[in-house]
Amino acid sequence: MIILLVVLGAAVGMGTRNFIALTNLPPKYMLLLPLMTLVFSFVMTPIRIIGLLKCADGLSWGTRVLDKEQPEIHVLS
Repeated sequence: MIILLVVLGAAVGMGTRNFIALTNLPPKYMLLLPLMTLVFSFVMTPIRIIGLLKCADGLSWGTRVLDKEQPEIHVLS
């Protein structure tokens, strides 16, 4: 019950913030707001959290290299 209220509240919030854009769309798209809220909550949020955690890893795909012997940062060309 609480999840339903959260989804409906988020859909109403998204609908009110984007009211002008939604007036240009067919009314059937208003029914998609709860679905879009669920997708943002349960699909996009974990992807963003995983991406944020991966940024903290030393994946060595950056443009700067820190030498072990010299603690200076060298920019790759």
